[in-house]
Amino acid sequence: MLIQSAWEFGSVDSQPWPGPEAPDLAAVTAWRPATVPGQVHSDLLAHGMIPDPFVGANLRACAWVDALDWWYRTTLTLDLAPAQRTFITFHGLDTYAAVFVNQRCVLRSTGMFAPHTVELTGLAPPAAAIELAVRLTGPAGWPRQHHSRRERLLFAVPERLIALFGDVPHAAAGLLAGQELDGQIIPSHELITRFAAAFTDARVPLDEAQAALWRQGRDLRPAPETGYPVGAVLLLHDERGRFLGRGRLLGDRLRNLLPRRITGAP
Repeated sequence: MLIQSAWEFGSVDSQPWPGPEAPDLAAVTAWRPATVPGQVHSDLLAHGMIPDPFVGANLRACAWVDALDWWYRTTLTLDLAPAQRTFITFHGLDTYAAVFVNQRCVLRSTGMFAPHTVELTGLAPPAAAIELAVRLTGPAGWPRQHHSRRERLLFAVPERLIALFGDVPHAAAGLLAGQELDGQIIPSHELITRFAAAFTDARVPLDEAQAALWRQGRDLRPAPETGYPVGAVLLLHDERGRFLGRGRLLGDRLRNLLPRRITGAP
């Protein structure tokens, strides 16, 4: 039997997954009819609460939906013979979801594409009403993914190489473009070397003695006269115009920003 009638939905404040131990259904301020199978956005659209998220830039106006958690609930009555058992199957709960039967959590799901079957037999007396409720944790409450430093590295691979050698690891076929850290992209030394002029116009020449120290990973003391303010990041080149790396202008020196794995410096 497909349970698709008499569903209703409502929102509550976001909580980090796995959400509350006891259901916070009482925190829902307004329950509205829902369509199951379905989803939050389609139900909100049916009630005129959001514009169509698939038209133009309307999705931006729907961002508030992801900042909340959502409840779906319905009521069932089981009329079973003494030897009968009954089960309910969820074919897809997207994505972090908790299922409650009569205020008791019977399932926590962390994947959209894995079906789940829950036995309802014994969860309520014969012919008694069963409250079935599903709490969907919005993206604001999803657990943060933790990646190793290597997993945070970003590589730029030419489309032609991907077409010809799609199974070649990006680390082998691409240019190290940078690293993702705290939601920001930090450009790599390799990327800046290749496209130095695109990062800054602050270019400073070094004489041969300064260039030799720089290649060793040394800071320049005293800092050369540049005319740039303290804290500025400069691109350095030698007398022949070859790019040497980046430096940060400090009060008493030009700090070498060459990666230590390149220079071998401590």
